[in-house]
Amino acid sequence: MENNSRKSGFELLRIIFIFMIIIAHAIAFSGNEKYCLLKEELSINNCFSICFSIWGQLGVYGFVALSSYFLTEKSRVKMSKILKIILETYIFCISFCIIGYIFKIPNFGFKEIIKEILPFGNYQYWFINVYLFFIILCPYIHKFCKGLKEHELKKLLIVLTVLIPIYNIFWENIGGKLSNFIYVFILMYFIKNYKLDFFEKNAKKMVIVLSTIHLSLCLLLFVLGNVLNIKKYFDILIMLRGPIQGANLIIILDAISLVFIFKKYKFSSKIINSIGKTTLGIYVIHDNFILCDTLFGYNKKSLLWENIFNVSSFLNTNIYPIYIIGISVITLLICSIIDKFTNLFLNKVLGSNKVSKICSKIDNWYNNTIIEEAI
Repeated sequence: MENNSRKSGFELLRIIFIFMIIIAHAIAFSGNEKYCLLKEELSINNCFSICFSIWGQLGVYGFVALSSYFLTEKSRVKMSKILKIILETYIFCISFCIIGYIFKIPNFGFKEIIKEILPFGNYQYWFINVYLFFIILCPYIHKFCKGLKEHELKKLLIVLTVLIPIYNIFWENIGGKLSNFIYVFILMYFIKNYKLDFFEKNAKKMVIVLSTIHLSLCLLLFVLGNVLNIKKYFDILIMLRGPIQGANLIIILDAISLVFIFKKYKFSSKIINSIGKTTLGIYVIHDNFILCDTLFGYNKKSLLWENIFNVSSFLNTNIYPIYIIGISVITLLICSIIDKFTNLFLNKVLGSNKVSKICSKIDNWYNNTIIEEAI
Protein backbone atom coordinates (compact mmCIF):
# COMPACT_ATOMS: atom_id res chain seq x y z
CA MET A 1 0.00 0.00 0.00
CA GLU A 2 1.29 3.48 -0.87
CA ASN A 3 2.00 5.85 1.96
CA ASN A 4 0.04 9.09 2.30
CA SER A 5 3.02 11.31 1.46
CA ARG A 6 3.52 9.74 -1.94
CA LYS A 7 -0.19 9.80 -2.60
CA SER A 8 -0.37 13.52 -1.87
CA GLY A 9 2.31 14.23 -4.47
CA PHE A 10 0.32 12.52 -7.19
CA GLU A 11 -2.97 14.03 -5.98
CA LEU A 12 -1.39 17.48 -6.27
CA LEU A 13 -0.48 16.61 -9.85
CA ARG A 14 -4.10 15.63 -10.53
CA ILE A 15 -5.19 19.05 -9.29
CA ILE A 16 -2.62 20.77 -11.51
CA PHE A 17 -3.79 18.79 -14.54
CA ILE A 18 -7.48 19.62 -14.01
CA PHE A 19 -6.51 23.28 -13.43
CA MET A 20 -4.73 23.24 -16.81
CA ILE A 21 -7.89 21.92 -18.47
CA ILE A 22 -10.13 24.48 -16.77
CA ILE A 23 -7.95 27.45 -17.70
CA ALA A 24 -7.72 26.23 -21.31
CA HIS A 25 -11.52 26.00 -21.43
CA ALA A 26 -11.80 29.51 -19.97
CA ILE A 27 -9.86 30.76 -23.00
CA ALA A 28 -11.52 28.50 -25.58
CA PHE A 29 -15.10 29.33 -24.55
CA SER A 30 -14.66 33.04 -23.83
CA GLY A 31 -15.93 35.72 -26.23
CA ASN A 32 -18.89 35.02 -28.51
CA GLU A 33 -19.66 32.22 -30.94
CA LYS A 34 -17.42 33.78 -33.62
CA TYR A 35 -14.43 34.22 -31.30
CA CYS A 36 -11.15 32.62 -32.35
CA LEU A 37 -7.88 33.40 -30.59
CA LEU A 38 -5.85 33.16 -33.80
CA LYS A 39 -7.87 36.01 -35.28
CA GLU A 40 -7.06 38.37 -32.40
CA GLU A 41 -4.45 41.11 -32.62
CA LEU A 42 -0.96 40.62 -31.21
CA SER A 43 -0.84 41.74 -27.58
CA ILE A 44 0.66 40.68 -24.25
CA ASN A 45 -2.68 39.43 -22.94
CA ASN A 46 -3.35 37.42 -26.09
CA CYS A 47 0.08 35.87 -25.72
CA PHE A 48 -0.94 34.88 -22.19
CA SER A 49 -4.08 33.35 -23.72
CA ILE A 50 -1.93 31.28 -26.06
CA CYS A 51 0.16 30.08 -23.12
CA PHE A 52 -2.95 29.15 -21.13
CA SER A 53 -4.73 27.48 -24.06
CA ILE A 54 -1.96 24.94 -24.73
CA TRP A 55 -2.32 23.59 -21.20
CA GLY A 56 -5.57 21.82 -22.07
CA GLN A 57 -4.11 18.89 -23.99
CA LEU A 58 -1.18 18.67 -21.58
CA GLY A 59 -3.69 18.30 -18.74
CA VAL A 60 -5.64 15.64 -20.61
CA TYR A 61 -2.62 13.50 -21.46
CA GLY A 62 -1.23 14.20 -18.02
CA PHE A 63 -4.23 12.35 -16.59
CA VAL A 64 -3.68 9.51 -19.05
CA ALA A 65 0.03 9.33 -18.17
CA LEU A 66 -0.72 9.35 -14.43
CA SER A 67 -3.37 6.63 -14.80
CA SER A 68 -0.99 4.61 -16.96
CA TYR A 69 1.71 4.90 -14.30
CA PHE A 70 -0.50 2.91 -11.91
CA LEU A 71 -2.29 0.74 -14.48
CA THR A 72 1.03 -0.64 -15.80
CA GLU A 73 1.47 -2.25 -12.38
CA LYS A 74 -1.92 -3.99 -12.49
CA SER A 75 -3.43 -6.79 -14.52
CA ARG A 76 -6.94 -6.31 -13.12
CA VAL A 77 -9.75 -3.80 -13.55
CA LYS A 78 -12.34 -2.92 -10.91
CA MET A 79 -15.99 -2.74 -11.94
CA SER A 80 -16.70 -0.45 -8.98
CA LYS A 81 -14.36 2.17 -10.46
CA ILE A 82 -16.02 1.97 -13.88
CA LEU A 83 -19.49 2.12 -12.31
CA LYS A 84 -18.51 5.14 -10.22
CA ILE A 85 -17.38 7.06 -13.32
CA ILE A 86 -20.64 6.23 -15.13
CA LEU A 87 -22.91 7.08 -12.19
CA GLU A 88 -21.06 10.28 -11.36
CA THR A 89 -21.37 11.47 -14.94
CA TYR A 90 -25.08 10.61 -15.06
CA ILE A 91 -25.82 12.39 -11.77
CA PHE A 92 -24.40 15.68 -13.02
CA CYS A 93 -25.95 15.36 -16.47
CA ILE A 94 -29.41 14.75 -14.99
CA SER A 95 -28.82 17.66 -12.60
CA PHE A 96 -27.98 19.97 -15.50
CA CYS A 97 -31.02 18.67 -17.34
CA ILE A 98 -33.25 19.72 -14.43
CA ILE A 99 -31.48 23.09 -14.12
CA GLY A 100 -31.86 23.75 -17.84
CA TYR A 101 -35.58 23.01 -17.72
CA ILE A 102 -36.38 24.94 -14.50
CA PHE A 103 -34.36 28.06 -15.33
CA LYS A 104 -35.37 28.00 -19.02
CA ILE A 105 -31.82 28.09 -20.37
CA PRO A 106 -31.77 29.56 -23.92
CA ASN A 107 -32.16 26.94 -26.69
CA PHE A 108 -32.51 24.13 -24.15
CA GLY A 109 -35.17 21.81 -25.51
CA PHE A 110 -36.04 18.16 -26.06
CA LYS A 111 -32.91 17.46 -28.11
CA GLU A 112 -30.70 18.82 -25.31
CA ILE A 113 -32.58 16.80 -22.68
CA ILE A 114 -31.84 13.63 -24.65
CA LYS A 115 -28.21 14.72 -24.94
CA GLU A 116 -27.97 15.06 -21.15
CA ILE A 117 -29.75 11.77 -20.52
CA LEU A 118 -27.45 9.94 -22.96
CA PRO A 119 -24.04 11.60 -22.38
CA PHE A 120 -22.05 8.56 -23.51
CA GLY A 121 -23.97 8.04 -26.73
CA ASN A 122 -23.53 11.57 -28.09
CA TYR A 123 -19.86 12.03 -27.14
CA GLN A 124 -20.60 14.99 -24.87
CA TYR A 125 -17.67 14.03 -22.64
CA TRP A 126 -15.18 12.60 -25.13
CA PHE A 127 -12.54 12.07 -22.44
CA ILE A 128 -14.78 9.91 -20.26
CA ASN A 129 -15.97 7.86 -23.24
CA VAL A 130 -12.42 7.09 -24.33
CA TYR A 131 -11.12 6.68 -20.77
CA LEU A 132 -13.74 4.03 -19.96
CA PHE A 133 -12.78 1.98 -23.03
CA PHE A 134 -9.13 2.52 -22.13
CA ILE A 135 -9.27 1.19 -18.55
CA ILE A 136 -11.40 -1.78 -19.65
CA LEU A 137 -8.74 -2.73 -22.23
CA CYS A 138 -5.75 -2.02 -19.97
CA PRO A 139 -5.47 -5.52 -18.42
CA TYR A 140 -5.17 -7.03 -21.91
CA ILE A 141 -2.72 -4.35 -23.06
CA HIS A 142 -0.70 -5.02 -19.90
CA LYS A 143 -0.68 -8.74 -20.64
CA PHE A 144 0.40 -8.03 -24.23
CA CYS A 145 3.29 -5.78 -23.16
CA LYS A 146 4.41 -8.25 -20.50
CA GLY A 147 4.70 -10.96 -23.15
CA LEU A 148 7.13 -8.93 -25.25
CA LYS A 149 10.87 -8.74 -24.80
CA GLU A 150 12.62 -5.38 -24.51
CA HIS A 151 13.78 -5.24 -28.14
CA GLU A 152 10.33 -6.28 -29.37
CA LEU A 153 8.63 -3.59 -27.30
CA LYS A 154 11.15 -1.04 -28.54
CA LYS A 155 10.40 -1.89 -32.17
CA LEU A 156 6.66 -1.70 -31.47
CA LEU A 157 7.06 1.75 -29.92
CA ILE A 158 9.04 3.00 -32.92
CA VAL A 159 6.24 1.87 -35.26
CA LEU A 160 3.50 3.27 -33.00
CA THR A 161 5.33 6.59 -32.63
CA VAL A 162 5.19 7.02 -36.41
CA LEU A 163 1.58 5.82 -36.69
CA ILE A 164 0.17 7.81 -33.76
CA PRO A 165 1.87 11.00 -32.43
CA ILE A 166 3.81 11.75 -35.62
CA TYR A 167 0.83 10.86 -37.83
CA ASN A 168 -1.25 13.20 -35.62
CA ILE A 169 0.82 16.12 -36.89
CA PHE A 170 -0.81 15.79 -40.31
CA TRP A 171 -4.13 14.04 -39.62
CA GLU A 172 -5.82 12.34 -36.71
CA ASN A 173 -4.57 8.76 -36.51
CA ILE A 174 -6.95 6.01 -37.64
CA GLY A 175 -7.55 4.77 -34.09
CA GLY A 176 -8.42 8.24 -32.83
CA LYS A 177 -8.04 9.28 -29.21
CA LEU A 178 -8.20 5.72 -27.91
CA SER A 179 -5.01 4.96 -29.85
CA ASN A 180 -3.38 7.99 -28.22
CA PHE A 181 -4.29 6.67 -24.75
CA ILE A 182 -3.02 3.16 -25.55
CA TYR A 183 0.21 4.62 -26.92
CA VAL A 184 0.78 6.53 -23.67
CA PHE A 185 0.19 3.31 -21.70
CA ILE A 186 2.68 1.27 -23.76
CA LEU A 187 5.27 4.07 -23.61
CA MET A 188 4.83 4.35 -19.84
CA TYR A 189 5.18 0.56 -19.49
CA PHE A 190 8.43 0.62 -21.49
CA ILE A 191 9.83 3.55 -19.48
CA LYS A 192 9.01 2.01 -16.10
CA ASN A 193 10.52 -1.34 -17.04
CA TYR A 194 13.54 -0.32 -19.11
CA LYS A 195 14.22 3.45 -18.99
CA LEU A 196 13.20 4.36 -15.44
CA ASP A 197 16.57 5.75 -14.36
CA PHE A 198 16.83 8.06 -17.35
CA PHE A 199 13.41 9.62 -16.82
CA GLU A 200 13.81 9.95 -13.07
CA LYS A 201 17.14 11.76 -13.52
CA ASN A 202 16.16 13.96 -16.47
CA ALA A 203 12.44 14.60 -15.93
CA LYS A 204 12.85 18.26 -14.91
CA LYS A 205 15.15 19.03 -17.82
CA MET A 206 12.74 17.36 -20.23
CA VAL A 207 9.78 19.38 -18.96
CA ILE A 208 11.71 22.65 -19.31
CA VAL A 209 12.95 21.85 -22.83
CA LEU A 210 9.70 20.33 -24.14
CA SER A 211 7.49 23.06 -22.64
CA THR A 212 9.74 25.75 -24.11
CA ILE A 213 9.61 24.17 -27.58
CA HIS A 214 5.85 23.72 -27.41
CA LEU A 215 5.17 27.25 -26.20
CA SER A 216 7.54 28.74 -28.78
CA LEU A 217 5.80 26.93 -31.65
CA CYS A 218 2.36 28.11 -30.49
CA LEU A 219 3.50 31.72 -30.03
CA LEU A 220 5.23 31.63 -33.42
CA LEU A 221 1.99 30.47 -35.02
CA PHE A 222 0.11 33.33 -33.35
CA VAL A 223 2.68 35.90 -34.46
CA LEU A 224 2.54 34.58 -38.03
CA GLY A 225 -1.21 35.01 -37.95
CA ASN A 226 -0.70 38.71 -37.30
CA VAL A 227 2.23 39.29 -39.65
CA LEU A 228 0.67 37.47 -42.62
CA ASN A 229 -2.58 38.32 -44.33
CA ILE A 230 -4.95 36.63 -41.87
CA LYS A 231 -7.85 36.29 -44.30
CA LYS A 232 -5.68 34.59 -46.87
CA TYR A 233 -3.76 32.25 -44.55
CA PHE A 234 -6.24 31.70 -41.72
CA ASP A 235 -7.32 28.22 -42.86
CA ILE A 236 -3.68 27.15 -42.96
CA LEU A 237 -3.10 28.52 -39.45
CA ILE A 238 -6.12 26.63 -38.14
CA MET A 239 -4.79 23.47 -39.78
CA LEU A 240 -1.37 23.96 -38.15
CA ARG A 241 -2.82 24.74 -34.72
CA GLY A 242 -4.29 21.25 -34.38
CA PRO A 243 -1.06 19.24 -34.54
CA ILE A 244 0.83 21.77 -32.39
CA GLN A 245 -1.78 21.73 -29.63
CA GLY A 246 -2.96 18.15 -30.16
CA ALA A 247 -1.66 14.75 -29.07
CA ASN A 248 1.87 15.12 -30.38
CA LEU A 249 5.04 13.55 -29.01
CA ILE A 250 6.08 16.77 -27.23
CA ILE A 251 2.89 16.88 -25.14
CA ILE A 252 2.97 13.15 -24.37
CA LEU A 253 6.61 13.17 -23.22
CA ASP A 254 6.01 16.39 -21.29
CA ALA A 255 3.06 14.79 -19.46
CA ILE A 256 5.03 11.62 -18.65
CA SER A 257 7.98 13.68 -17.39
CA LEU A 258 5.69 15.60 -15.03
CA VAL A 259 4.53 12.31 -13.53
CA PHE A 260 8.12 11.33 -12.74
CA ILE A 261 8.83 14.75 -11.24
CA PHE A 262 5.90 14.52 -8.84
CA LYS A 263 6.74 10.93 -8.00
CA LYS A 264 9.60 12.33 -5.92
CA TYR A 265 7.41 14.76 -3.96
CA LYS A 266 6.57 12.89 -0.77
CA PHE A 267 4.44 14.89 1.62
CA SER A 268 1.10 14.49 3.35
CA SER A 269 -1.90 16.78 2.95
CA LYS A 270 -5.50 15.82 3.69
CA ILE A 271 -6.76 18.90 1.81
CA ILE A 272 -4.85 18.05 -1.37
CA ASN A 273 -5.91 14.41 -1.16
CA SER A 274 -9.53 15.47 -0.71
CA ILE A 275 -9.52 17.81 -3.73
CA GLY A 276 -7.54 15.35 -5.84
CA LYS A 277 -10.27 12.72 -5.46
CA THR A 278 -12.82 15.10 -7.00
CA THR A 279 -11.04 15.83 -10.29
CA LEU A 280 -13.44 13.68 -12.33
CA GLY A 281 -16.42 15.59 -10.97
CA ILE A 282 -14.68 18.90 -11.56
CA TYR A 283 -14.22 17.96 -15.21
CA VAL A 284 -17.82 16.77 -15.69
CA ILE A 285 -19.38 19.81 -14.01
CA HIS A 286 -17.39 22.64 -15.58
CA ASP A 287 -17.31 21.08 -19.08
CA ASN A 288 -21.04 20.43 -19.42
CA PHE A 289 -22.32 21.89 -22.70
CA ILE A 290 -24.92 24.02 -20.90
CA LEU A 291 -22.15 25.94 -19.13
CA CYS A 292 -19.64 26.10 -21.98
CA ASP A 293 -21.45 26.13 -25.32
CA THR A 294 -22.26 29.62 -26.64
CA LEU A 295 -25.59 28.28 -27.91
CA PHE A 296 -26.97 28.01 -24.37
CA GLY A 297 -25.65 31.24 -22.87
CA TYR A 298 -27.33 34.62 -23.09
CA ASN A 299 -26.35 36.82 -26.05
CA LYS A 300 -24.76 33.76 -27.68
CA LYS A 301 -21.97 33.62 -25.11
CA SER A 302 -20.81 30.89 -22.75
CA LEU A 303 -22.99 30.80 -19.64
CA LEU A 304 -20.06 30.11 -17.31
CA TRP A 305 -17.17 32.00 -18.86
CA GLU A 306 -19.03 35.03 -20.23
CA ASN A 307 -22.45 35.40 -18.60
CA ILE A 308 -21.04 34.67 -15.13
CA PHE A 309 -17.32 35.51 -15.25
CA ASN A 310 -17.37 37.89 -18.25
CA VAL A 311 -13.86 36.90 -19.36
CA SER A 312 -13.71 38.95 -22.56
CA SER A 313 -14.32 42.25 -20.72
CA PHE A 314 -10.99 41.76 -18.91
CA LEU A 315 -9.00 40.95 -22.06
CA ASN A 316 -7.59 44.47 -22.46
CA THR A 317 -6.91 45.06 -18.76
CA ASN A 318 -3.68 44.67 -16.77
CA ILE A 319 -5.25 42.09 -14.45
CA TYR A 320 -6.32 39.70 -17.25
CA PRO A 321 -3.78 36.89 -16.51
CA ILE A 322 -4.47 37.09 -12.78
CA TYR A 323 -8.23 37.17 -13.41
CA ILE A 324 -8.14 34.07 -15.63
CA ILE A 325 -6.10 32.19 -13.03
CA GLY A 326 -8.39 33.39 -10.24
CA ILE A 327 -11.69 32.35 -11.84
CA SER A 328 -10.18 28.99 -12.82
CA VAL A 329 -9.22 28.37 -9.19
CA ILE A 330 -12.70 29.44 -8.04
CA THR A 331 -14.32 27.11 -10.59
CA LEU A 332 -12.07 24.26 -9.48
CA LEU A 333 -12.88 24.73 -5.77
CA ILE A 334 -16.65 25.14 -6.23
CA CYS A 335 -16.87 22.07 -8.47
CA SER A 336 -14.72 20.15 -6.00
CA ILE A 337 -17.08 20.96 -3.12
CA ILE A 338 -20.11 19.91 -5.16
CA ASP A 339 -18.43 16.65 -6.16
CA LYS A 340 -17.40 15.98 -2.56
CA PHE A 341 -21.08 15.74 -1.54
CA THR A 342 -21.83 13.65 -4.62
CA ASN A 343 -19.10 11.19 -3.65
CA LEU A 344 -20.62 10.75 -0.19
CA PHE A 345 -23.81 9.50 -1.87
CA LEU A 346 -21.95 7.36 -4.43
CA ASN A 347 -19.79 5.70 -1.77
CA LYS A 348 -22.93 4.58 0.05
CA VAL A 349 -24.46 3.20 -3.15
CA LEU A 350 -21.30 1.41 -4.28
CA GLY A 351 -20.61 0.21 -0.73
CA SER A 352 -23.96 -1.55 -0.41
CA ASN A 353 -23.89 -5.34 -0.26
CA LYS A 354 -25.89 -5.90 -3.45
CA VAL A 355 -23.79 -3.57 -5.59
CA SER A 356 -20.55 -4.90 -4.10
CA LYS A 357 -21.54 -8.50 -4.86
CA ILE A 358 -22.47 -7.67 -8.46
CA CYS A 359 -19.20 -5.79 -8.98
CA SER A 360 -17.23 -8.62 -7.40
CA LYS A 361 -18.81 -11.22 -9.69
CA ILE A 362 -18.05 -9.14 -12.78
CA ASP A 363 -14.48 -8.55 -11.54
CA ASN A 364 -13.93 -12.29 -11.00
CA TRP A 365 -15.33 -13.18 -14.42
CA TYR A 366 -13.36 -10.52 -16.32
CA ASN A 367 -10.08 -10.63 -14.43
CA ASN A 368 -9.93 -14.42 -13.97
CA THR A 369 -10.33 -14.80 -17.75
CA ILE A 370 -7.24 -12.66 -18.28
CA ILE A 371 -5.26 -14.54 -15.65
CA GLU A 372 -6.25 -17.95 -17.03
CA GLU A 373 -5.24 -16.94 -20.56
CA ALA A 374 -1.91 -15.66 -19.25
CA ILE A 375 -1.03 -19.02 -17.60
